[in-house]
Amino acid sequence: NEAPDGRPTVYVSLGSSGRVSLLSRIVVVLDELQVNVLVSTAGRMSVSSLPDRVWCADYLPGDKAVERSTLVICNGGSPAVYQALNEGVQVLGLPTNMDQYLNMRYVEKAGAGLWLRSDRATKEAIRRAVRTLLSGETYQQNAGRLGRELRNYNAVARFGELLNQWTE
Repeated sequence: NEAPDGRPTVYVSLGSSGRVSLLSRIVVVLDELQVNVLVSTAGRMSVSSLPDRVWCADYLPGDKAVERSTLVICNGGSPAVYQALNEGVQVLGLPTNMDQYLNMRYVEKAGAGLWLRSDRATKEAIRRAVRTLLSGETYQQNAGRLGRELRNYNAVARFGELLNQWTE
């Protein structure tokens, strides 16, 4: 998804458990790469001055931000990752918790994104990962495939089937 100016848009949301100290580092790197950036801080930090292509708010409607994005950078947790993948958008995860590491391990294995340990996410590591994700179509295509699978999976019906099997 490109903005009207032809640049990709990156949505950044580290949620309630991501390392908020990474936000300024991420914004600097994305500004250097000249992409459009949507940042949701979850009310965890205030931002005084931002580059021209960066829009920041305490909270953004994640589904709408993802729809406009080519890449989502998040903490690697299930809510943000599934929101991105459901729309077929690739993910860069910066996990801090074990469940986030495990989740991103499978996203990477499926070829729909990459992850960096949040405590090792230097500017150069973030830059390399973002360039890798934005430079080709493979990750985006794999995210699109997963998105189609997620949209076709009826979890409510499947859960009902499982409950019926257990009660028979």
